[in-house]
Amino acid sequence: MSQKFADFLLEALANAARIDGDAAAPEREAIAAAMSRATGAPFAGAAVDAAIAAARFTRADLTAYLRKHQAQFSRDEKMTIVKELLSVIAADGLFAQPEREALEAYIEAIGFAGGQVETILDALVAPFRNAV
Repeated sequence: MSQKFADFLLEALANAARIDGDAAAPEREAIAAAMSRATGAPFAGAAVDAAIAAARFTRADLTAYLRKHQAQFSRDEKMTIVKELLSVIAADGLFAQPEREALEAYIEAIGFAGGQVETILDALVAPFRNAV
């Protein structure tokens, strides 16, 4: 994974965690775990804290950020972004309709079209449904 991708992913995840005004411990832990998976190495909690402190995007800002940069990444990188956004959004154990709508917007913004959005989202949230 390139440093450019890692930086982008961290910024997207930190902003997704802060959109509701605060990034709780489960969200911070989800970001650290996501970054460790993405980089293949342990990721420092201090780096997560710094990214969250710098995060200022609204939902619309994050959607625009994803859209602006989507051409820079491969399909696999885009799927990593989407999967890790879900891991952060659902870190508190909840995945309500507003979170689903936000993730749908992010999936479309990162470059997946129309019917792909629902297909991808349904596949990603299936494990959450089965866990209940």
